[in-house]
Amino acid sequence: MASSSEGTSSPSEAGEPDEDQKEHSSPSHLALALIPEDASISRIGVEEVTVTGDISPNPVNVIFLDSSPIYRRPLKNQEIVLAHRRDKGYWCRAAILRKTYCSNQMTKEITTKHQVHYEDGVRPVEPLSLDEIAYSEVCRKLIPVGTPVVTDISDTCIKFTPGVIIETPTFLNRNRYAVMSPKGTARYVEHSDIRIVAGTNFSFDSDQFDPDFLLDHMEIYPNYVTVRMKPGGNAIFNRNKEWTSGKVISIDCSIVQILFDDGDVESYHRGSYRNHRLIFEPLADAISKMGVPRLKRLRSSVNRRVRIT
Repeated sequence: MASSSEGTSSPSEAGEPDEDQKEHSSPSHLALALIPEDASISRIGVEEVTVTGDISPNPVNVIFLDSSPIYRRPLKNQEIVLAHRRDKGYWCRAAILRKTYCSNQMTKEITTKHQVHYEDGVRPVEPLSLDEIAYSEVCRKLIPVGTPVVTDISDTCIKFTPGVIIETPTFLNRNRYAVMSPKGTARYVEHSDIRIVAGTNFSFDSDQFDPDFLLDHMEIYPNYVTVRMKPGGNAIFNRNKEWTSGKVISIDCSIVQILFDDGDVESYHRGSYRNHRLIFEPLADAISKMGVPRLKRLRSSVNRRVRIT
């Protein structure tokens, strides 16, 4: 998987605490601040934990967000988080039970992992890495391209979707983030509907995720390439390792919505390596002249991910 880059201004958020808070906040005060006021964790011994709480904040005005690097604070015991549900393939609410340390027998490297308790009472056999846990509070800093995140945040939702930021808010995209899912689809998301992952690497199960596009996209961002398309026009995209044709339904800034011949509707970034026009039409030659070693990776990506029939 591709590796990526790295909140908030107080210890109750995923940002760097200010100096006064560092000086005057005791560990117990910090631990209490990590849990939302209306969240509750009831514990009986060490085996039973109930996870509840409101994780939907008010809308955030991205214009005033700090663009300095994100500080990923340590996770605390009994903290409400969003965690990867390995047996189900999605993310859900959970509570941190304890921190564990795991060593690699080959490299002797020691990594930090966390034992969690999911909201339905299930506990994973193996502890989760930081790449499988997201903070439950909204980030109070501008989230950069390449950051692994979790979306679909609401109080009623029980399944959350992982993704990676591929566009930051500007007036051109109406101050929204573009997020690419593990399947390679993309959509625009408001800042308040995003939670950042506590780790900096991607933990995606899907073999549809395209790290080549992400690496190249990050290399030249914000000067990336998009294909000009129009509603009602024909489109061919790589889906499930096969080229599938469809019709353009709508275009929202850099993201195009396609109605495929099999009836499915999906949205993709117009510069995605899944776009047939980007690879096999003269536009590909224009990409190679940008001074970026992109076309070779683009075509090698296609060769690996498209079944030749």
